[in-house]
Amino acid sequence: MAILKNGLEFSGGLGNLSAYKLPGMNQTIIRTKGGADKKKILNSPSFKLTRDNYTEFSACAKMGGIIRRSMLA
Repeated sequence: MAILKNGLEFSGGLGNLSAYKLPGMNQTIIRTKGGADKKKILNSPSFKLTRDNYTEFSACAKMGGIIRRSMLA
């Protein structure tokens, strides 16, 4: 992560870089874009825990919706 001090002032994406300001800071933070792609998350054995968390969160959200709708009727 880099901090832009003087010169070009921008926010958003620029090629493989992303610039943004954090609350309470006057400087612009610059980082490279990255992360795992969707295909790797869905198929790689190393992302099994991530897939399990997605499944659990999905089930909780569905149950929360059912409870909320039952209280409206």
